[in-house]
Amino acid sequence: MHGYGVTVMDALARPGGMLIGGIPSFRLPRHIIDHDVGVIRSLGVEFIPLVRIGEELSLKEVRSDGVDAVVLATGTWKDLTLDVPGEGVTGYIKCLDFLGALNAGQAVSLSGKVLVVGGGNAAVDAARSALRVGAKQVIVVYRRGREEMPASQEEVESALEEGVELRYLVAPKRVVHEHGKVKGLELMRMELGDIDETGRGRPMPVEGSEFIEAGDYVIPAIGQRSEPFFLKEESISEQGMIRCNENGQVTGCEGVFAAGDAVSGPSTVVEAIASGKAVARQVMNYLDSLGVSFLDADPPAIATLRH
Repeated sequence: MHGYGVTVMDALARPGGMLIGGIPSFRLPRHIIDHDVGVIRSLGVEFIPLVRIGEELSLKEVRSDGVDAVVLATGTWKDLTLDVPGEGVTGYIKCLDFLGALNAGQAVSLSGKVLVVGGGNAAVDAARSALRVGAKQVIVVYRRGREEMPASQEEVESALEEGVELRYLVAPKRVVHEHGKVKGLELMRMELGDIDETGRGRPMPVEGSEFIEAGDYVIPAIGQRSEPFFLKEESISEQGMIRCNENGQVTGCEGVFAAGDAVSGPSTVVEAIASGKAVARQVMNYLDSLGVSFLDADPPAIATLRH
């Protein structure tokens, strides 16, 4: 809208990132995303699909192609692991792999009993999606109480109405399996201790409280992180996120900026978009300092859609 030429390189076949790859269509209808992408295209933005920085194209190659500034908005696509024995057997399905396959239109079907581990929106999305593809029973297990769940309470209520069951104050100790296939989870009961850095009670294991919850599938959904392997070590934080200065510029990378979940960790759609807008302003300030001129063209009028 300010006259600069913009190209978006996307790892997916369709523009939208986590909005189309990680959020189910029953929660975020695809026609809304398609409309917004259409508006962005009408402004002259070019989309190049199926490009992964660090694989098909290096960051250095992007910078050497007459590009004045780069914004990394690569999100958090790496599932955190439960870090318990038994991970990786048949029936153990990573959350983003599961949601991504569904959103890509792949034929996915489940049956029997599904155990989802986690308390955030991704866990609730996975649980509701599992019911939609054939699961007879879905249980979400979470190490704190319902009041401490980071998931939207509206989404939790919807899940309960659809038949999802919740088990509070339990945490996985191992994946139970037989002949290489999931048979359930060994869980340990928890109690909340002192307040931790998140402002919630710290889950503490209750010794001797272990029990087995049978199940046919396990979907871990305890969070995601970024995986900016294409950056130097100085540009990556201890948490695996992209490290930036106060202007959104990546540490040690002149002219390279970063925004959204890749910097902050998993957040809401609104927060990620706000981060992108803030960094866009910093990019314009940077280009102005270089004397980069605008394109000699007025942006087209923008249509709006009441969602």
